[in-house]
Amino acid sequence: MARRKPSETIVELEKGMTPKQVKLARALAAGGVPKVEAYRQVYGWKGKSANALQVAATKACQNDKVSILATSLRETESARLWEDKDRFRNWIMKGITDTAANTESDITRLKALELAGKTRFASVFEEPQANEANAAVAGSLVDLIGARLQSLLGVATPTLGDGEVVDTTCDPVAPDATMPTDTPTGGGEGD
Repeated sequence: MARRKPSETIVELEKGMTPKQVKLARALAAGGVPKVEAYRQVYGWKGKSANALQVAATKACQNDKVSILATSLRETESARLWEDKDRFRNWIMKGITDTAANTESDITRLKALELAGKTRFASVFEEPQANEANAAVAGSLVDLIGARLQSLLGVATPTLGDGEVVDTTCDPVAPDATMPTDTPTGGGEGD
């Protein structure tokens, strides 16, 4: 397939094309519709044969000028999106929400809704009790470390902030039944 020369601009690429070729390339670059449908809309296909439509659409979409312009337009838009992160995030969210709203596939709709729910904007699937448990564990660890440190530094009876005496002995902890006992291998090496 032919590629665009780095020095060629979009305007220069469009100069050697018919208006319908430019419109088709822009429709392909925008996405959202299959190539055959883009071709049918741009060229006003009125034929009766679906096979003939498929052949004509494939031929038009594989035209070097059309494919180069479509690729250049996609690359240009992608570069523009990456330059502005807020715009890129909005573009991603628009794509997810448009997919969820407009797809006929239940699987695709569920995946789009799942992705939308996992974003920092929605955080639908985040479990607050897990965060609370982590905070409680972290707090108790800090208290225990502080008490052990006081013990090592010679303070006779280490206490917590509320005055409770802390047992600073280091007894071994029995492995929890929910914790894996085998050593992780890094994944995927086999059994």
